[in-house]
Amino acid sequence: MDRSGTNGESTLIGEGKYTFDFTATFADGTSSAYTVSTDEETVGAALQALGLIEGENGAYGLYVKRVCGILADYDVDATYWALYVNGESSMVGVDGVKCADTESVEFRLVK
Repeated sequence: MDRSGTNGESTLIGEGKYTFDFTATFADGTSSAYTVSTDEETVGAALQALGLIEGENGAYGLYVKRVCGILADYDVDATYWALYVNGESSMVGVDGVKCADTESVEFRLVK
């Protein structure tokens, strides 16, 4: 996945009854922004279906390792993707966030 919509421009992606803003903020401070439309019930399913995130299923749900093609691997370099929903740190994983209740989602690459 390329980093379309970088720094300020939002790219429209998908189709469906739910719409939310999605931002990926990278280690260098740049970001990619999308307006996502989907019929998926959860944000995790929507972002996976559109190829915006990739990860591994584990005991606690989806562990997101790639956002917009950028890898974060805590075991390798102590980086991870932090999830924010409606401007606040999420208390649940991305596959537990309901599209119907979401205005904005952000993944931030942190160390």
